Amino acid sequence: MDYSRALPDEYAGWWGGAHPFSILDWTVVHNGEISSYGINRRYLEQFGYHCTMQTDTEVVVYAVDLLIRKHKLPLEVAAKILAAPFWRISNVKTPGNRNLHRTLRQVYGSLLLNGPFTIILAHGEK
Repeated sequence: MDYSRALPDEYAGWWGGAHPFSILDWTVVHNGEISSYGINRRYLEQFGYHCTMQTDTEVVVYAVDLLIRKHKLPLEVAAKILAAPFWRISNVKTPGNRNLHRTLRQVYGSLLLNGPFTIILAHGEK
């Protein structure tokens, strides 16, 4: 597949939404739709990010950058924030894990990505 020509299905495509999407040393390819774009964008703007491309892919890159580079969280924790398990699943885990998931949702709830999606993330150093 020629990824340089992959354009979004749900709206009129433009080059800014094409995959792979690369910015800030991160490259993302994703499939699906992230319906939480608005709240995710507003949260990121509080930390100085400007979503000029206005795409859900851009929000993913900035969210990962915030969590991993700026907040120094491990990739595994960032994944738990962005794609948190359902409460009914996290509630059956050990109390320590349950508390971790609850804390992550309280602190980073506005970065939770909603919608059906799959994300592939790459970084030159990771």
